[in-house]
Amino acid sequence: MENSNPLVITNEAYKSLLSSSKWAKFLAIIGFIGIGLTVVFGLLTSISMSTMIEKVPSDNPLFYINGGFIAVIYLVTGFAFLFPLIALYKYASKINRGLQVRDQLTIDSAFDNLRKFFKYYGILIIVFLSIYLILFLVLIFTLPFAI
Repeated sequence: MENSNPLVITNEAYKSLLSSSKWAKFLAIIGFIGIGLTVVFGLLTSISMSTMIEKVPSDNPLFYINGGFIAVIYLVTGFAFLFPLIALYKYASKINRGLQVRDQLTIDSAFDNLRKFFKYYGILIIVFLSIYLILFLVLIFTLPFAI
């Protein structure tokens, strides 16, 4: 939708956008560290599960849990959260640069990355809530048969 009046960024909005870029960059970097720790934790869990499974009797339910499967879950989860964090980091960098040099195209690109961040993150939340709901329903319907 084209508007004949150009958008004016007031001094207060300018300060708020600069502040948001710093916080967005901080949160993105913390997220990247979290993904790294998730991957490392997944690999360590896989290794420990593989060595622990040798000591578990075959009639124990833990015997059927594969360490590689747990590692894949951690890796997929870390990989899934990588894309929104990249978009958040790009937003932070571009909004900062766009405001400093007063470049409308860079600011537009920054807001597009912010849109991508929220859209992807919203989809991730819907997917994970759906998975939790399915697991909860499976638990409710299979628990009576386990007793």
